[in-house]
Amino acid sequence: MRDIRKDLQDRAQILEDEINAAQVQFDKKVEQLKVERDTRIEEIRDEIAALNRLIEAEKRRIDQATPQAPAAVALSPGQQALVDFVLRTLSEHGPMSVETLRDWSMREGFFTEPDSATRGMQAVLMATVKSGRIRQLPNGTFASALLMDQLRQRQAI
Repeated sequence: MRDIRKDLQDRAQILEDEINAAQVQFDKKVEQLKVERDTRIEEIRDEIAALNRLIEAEKRRIDQATPQAPAAVALSPGQQALVDFVLRTLSEHGPMSVETLRDWSMREGFFTEPDSATRGMQAVLMATVKSGRIRQLPNGTFASALLMDQLRQRQAI
């Protein structure tokens, strides 16, 4: 009978060499991935630094700019009276829908027809929202800007 121990040892050595080669290849790949990761992190940090410089420049630009009041929308005297009515109503009664404000304005004599009242009220409300005197709430109702500030202060406390 022939002794095959030498053949088995050679085969074991070949397998160990394959394992070592695979480990070396793995280590090289890990090192390559680390280099790629470090390079990408450095690129991202450079981008963040550039963005921070832009933010600082923008902050300085805004701080140096003279504050401007919101653009006032030109309203006719009748519309101005309606704006005053809306502001007074919202401050006295709290948030209201367009429909409720329209109905109240018709009772007060600002409008005679529901169609013109709807269009007119919508225009006045949007102009007043743009001027910052009232705000539209997420549920679609309108509230005095002062009321919104009071609500924020209550939530902060």
